[in-house]
Amino acid sequence: MFIAIVAISFYVKMGGFAKPEVSLKEYPASYIKGELYDGLIREKKFNQLFVKYAKLVNTKKVNGLLAAYYYNDPEKNGGKVKAIVGIIGSDTSQVEGNISQLIPAQKVIFTSVKAHFAVASNYYKATEEFAKKNKIKTKDEGVIEIYPSDNEVILVTPVEKKE
Repeated sequence: MFIAIVAISFYVKMGGFAKPEVSLKEYPASYIKGELYDGLIREKKFNQLFVKYAKLVNTKKVNGLLAAYYYNDPEKNGGKVKAIVGIIGSDTSQVEGNISQLIPAQKVIFTSVKAHFAVASNYYKATEEFAKKNKIKTKDEGVIEIYPSDNEVILVTPVEKKE
């Protein structure tokens, strides 16, 4: 019983019950620079890239935030992901990495949650529910996860242009 109470209080402290805030907005043009990863999402190497760039952000030697830019949806691709893990910002010239991607200004579903990423799994579901409720079609390519701090996650999901 004690372990359950400790686990629940840890989950709450980490923001496990935090409700995501979701809106439709214009996202400004930016760049992400880092390393390209093409493999299974559960592989250790994918996580190691996040650790590497989180350390770089924490040194304050670069302007920008830890982020991942996804070229595909791993859930629709058998767990295989193609993504850039690195630093996102308006100037990534100080960032070491083998790939840089311009992210154009675009309309997006912007979802943020004040929770540690390990317990903030509901932000994807909140985005999907918002899109469905508002009859918005989203894109699988160009989805961005941004980690402004250890206790906040932002999901930027591009929307299809209406013809």
